[in-house]
Amino acid sequence: MDTENIKVAVRLRPFNSREKERNATLVINMNGSETRITDPKNAESVHKFNFDYSYWSHDGFKEEENGYFSPDPSHPNCNKYADQKKIFDDLGLGILHNAWEGYNSTMFAYGQTGSGKSWSIVGYGNNKGIVPQFCEKLFEEIEEKKQDPNNATDYQVICSMLELYNEKIRDLLSSTKNENLKICLHPSHGFYVKNLQQIPVKNFEKIKELMNVGTTNRTVAATNMNATSSRAHTMFGITFTQKFENTAGTMSEKSAMINLVDLAGSERASSTGATGDRLKEGAAINKSLFTLGNCISALAKKANGGNIKVPYMDSVLTKLLKNALGGNSKTIMVAAVSPADINYQETLSTLRYVNRAKEIKTMAKINESETDVLIRKLTEEIEQYKTMMKSGNIPMMSDTADLTEEEKRELRKEIEEEYSNILDENNRRIDDIRKTYAERLKEAEERAHQPAEMRKAMVQKKKTVPYIYNLNMDPQLTGHVFYFFENSPISVGKDVENAICLKGPSIAGKHASICQNKNDWTIEPTDSNVRLLVNGVQVTSKTILHHNDRIVFGTTQYYVMVHPKKSARDKTAYPDITFAMAQKEIGIHSGIDMNTLLEEDLLEMLPAIEEVNAISKELDAKKVFSLMLNNQSEVQVQVTDTESDIEWIWSRQEFLNRKYIMQEVYQQFITGENWKLPQDKDPFYDDPTTPYLIGSVEIFLKSLAHGIDTKQVSDIIDCSARKVGTIEVHLIPCGEDSKDLIDSEESFFSEPEERLNKNLHFKIKILQAYGLSNRFTDMYCSFKVYLGETEHKTDKISGTVNPKWNFSKMFSFKMVTKQLIDYLTSETITIKLWGCHRSSKKDNDMTQVPSISEPVQQSEDIEPRANQAKFLMELHILKRKQRKQETKLDAIKQMIELAEKHEKTKLSLKLIKSLFESTTQQEIDANLQLISQEKDDDHGSTSKSLTHADKISSSKVSIRDLRIENTKPLKLFFSNASDMSIHLCSLEMK
Repeated sequence: MDTENIKVAVRLRPFNSREKERNATLVINMNGSETRITDPKNAESVHKFNFDYSYWSHDGFKEEENGYFSPDPSHPNCNKYADQKKIFDDLGLGILHNAWEGYNSTMFAYGQTGSGKSWSIVGYGNNKGIVPQFCEKLFEEIEEKKQDPNNATDYQVICSMLELYNEKIRDLLSSTKNENLKICLHPSHGFYVKNLQQIPVKNFEKIKELMNVGTTNRTVAATNMNATSSRAHTMFGITFTQKFENTAGTMSEKSAMINLVDLAGSERASSTGATGDRLKEGAAINKSLFTLGNCISALAKKANGGNIKVPYMDSVLTKLLKNALGGNSKTIMVAAVSPADINYQETLSTLRYVNRAKEIKTMAKINESETDVLIRKLTEEIEQYKTMMKSGNIPMMSDTADLTEEEKRELRKEIEEEYSNILDENNRRIDDIRKTYAERLKEAEERAHQPAEMRKAMVQKKKTVPYIYNLNMDPQLTGHVFYFFENSPISVGKDVENAICLKGPSIAGKHASICQNKNDWTIEPTDSNVRLLVNGVQVTSKTILHHNDRIVFGTTQYYVMVHPKKSARDKTAYPDITFAMAQKEIGIHSGIDMNTLLEEDLLEMLPAIEEVNAISKELDAKKVFSLMLNNQSEVQVQVTDTESDIEWIWSRQEFLNRKYIMQEVYQQFITGENWKLPQDKDPFYDDPTTPYLIGSVEIFLKSLAHGIDTKQVSDIIDCSARKVGTIEVHLIPCGEDSKDLIDSEESFFSEPEERLNKNLHFKIKILQAYGLSNRFTDMYCSFKVYLGETEHKTDKISGTVNPKWNFSKMFSFKMVTKQLIDYLTSETITIKLWGCHRSSKKDNDMTQVPSISEPVQQSEDIEPRANQAKFLMELHILKRKQRKQETKLDAIKQMIELAEKHEKTKLSLKLIKSLFESTTQQEIDANLQLISQEKDDDHGSTSKSLTHADKISSSKVSIRDLRIENTKPLKLFFSNASDMSIHLCSLEMK
């Protein structure tokens, strides 16, 4: 038995087009096996990870004539670049070696959607990924060994392919409809999928054909379920068996199972967790990845000596991967990551996820046994289970003392079914062992003969007959579903009698009709209310379809028209159509500005909004969803209950998370399953008593840095950038005893830096709000200050549109730091206003919700209002600075006048400095009284007993030199004061 840790590899891809358009910056760096990621908001925050392999594929490459990406000798990162061959040599060859030795192997591909998982595992064109290279190399080596005339070994390669979606298993290589295969537990072999097709193959071409069949089946299912491949896990299995005569002269077999697992997009598990949504693990796709994470954590702790149960049984995915994670397998996890700052959180989450996995240990063993012994063991198990079932002597394997008779019968039935599954599996294994490989290949070819012929006929038909093909968000699933235009008219809709039967939200029973008119084909909706788009425009009457036209049925069915004869005749260079292009033209015709940085979010959200509205309507969920932008230009969703008119605001991520669950619910609805969910799991439900964010206001803090009290009356702005009311907030410096220091010279500092290393005490008073809507009750404010995590809240006020809180909170800082000064001078605190909805808003004063383009326009009006508040504070600070300078000028004038009155020709520097630094009138008066006691002589300064500092302090300054006309510093001082006065006057006039 070979014990080793799971190997972890991380691969970094280049920037994609979206990241380039957004001028994304690189946040990943790699050096050897080390991967570093830097927080784009804080360059000093760097996370370091050490993996078995860190692959740099971000740059340093060039494209060869055949399309292969190879290292570019002219690039500084040439030697750093990892191409497909490098990845296979490091990872794939190891799996291949293990297969020949008889070890099971598993490879996971993990990462957020679009991070490059498929590039490493499958690849594209001549840039073949690990799977095709492995399969090619395996058959190459099999053929080499067969050339040896002394080699009588029989080599067998068996393939399977399944998809796990919504905790249900689909066989992707089966020609029959089997939406939910059963997972069973065998006492000797662990978990397996009952009735999963195991297809023998004789060469790599056959494997490519099977993978294409599996991808097509994935596409059909995804099209029917409004899903994308990023939401499903895919497992491609290869069983490699070597049958040979051992040294004892008996037949033996050595087998290895190789599982290649493409996990669903990891952002489904990570991003949603940050939303605070109660349904973040509600979607089945989240459940499987969430459970996988729990298993990895538990196994990591177990590897370090912890006594902890691993929750394999909590999801179908972890049952299937039990051997790969902690059993009989050599396992590799490949994490694909984005280089861009805009994906920082998802990338960091991925790195942390796989970093835990490297601590897990597996115990792989060589799977070799004599054929006769293996058959005998399986046969003995069969007889044992048959005897128990026949006699009725079935061990219940559970404490049944507290069970009713009915529960005991149910338990017995479950155990009998489990035994029956074991019998079936053992018989299947014996049958496979006894059959020759040639027999199994012949059976597989007979089963696959008709589909292969159909595929060949389809290739020929596509050269002459017009057709439409599907578009999918995942490029791998595009172009796998075809509908040919042969017999006019062609009916389209969800009713089964239609020539083209489509499923999905907003698909009517009779949705559209496609007809031939000489050499043209036309399409028209069967009803004015159906959603039918051609090239992004709603179709209301008969419309001619041209080659490369984009057609959208309902909200989720995207297709492209192909007119092979016309396209060949007109010689036009048609572009390849992508799902993103089709969405973009819909967005343009919807009035969205496609030149903004919001483009991608809007493209994603607009069809999603349409889809969930269609689902809500069909399920009678009584919710309407609309797209909106908040005052930070972030996409949000407004949810309105059509019965109560209560509204909620969901973040983009919370909406997407719930959308996945809505899709699962809808799928259960159209298949006739029980789709009703309890309230706590219902994706459409939100508690009407949940506080609603009415709006917020930014309060400037700069006055506190100067020790000035200010009263700010500011507009409250909602998430649509509309003014919803006004709030009055008072910032007041105070003493340690909490006594307010209003208009106090004692607390004033001309420059904030003068506060360094001193105490700071102030109060934030939220007094009252005005002009709020009567839609809300229990209104309160919340805010956080500086680095504090504590959220401070006012009391709740009801029964008025002008709530008066008179809230006051004191904040104390024992030592003012540079960081705190920077915070006060440049940051704001956000005061959020919350409230609960009343039962209805039909009779209140609220206006209609703006369209998607309105918030952007309105948000431009927010800036002047915010600037006005900032301007008023700056003006107040300037006035206080001017007042302080004028006070010092008056003090200097009084000092000179008193000195001349007492016939003093000189004053000590110590007295002058003390007078200049006086902050209150009382201190100034006290210093002025000391002038009469001053002596004109300089004897003190010559005393040998005085220190240097004392000599400077006691030195004398001539009164003549203090006159303004004789000193440049004082001239400048007066000039600045005058300029400040003029500046203040001009500001006030504005």
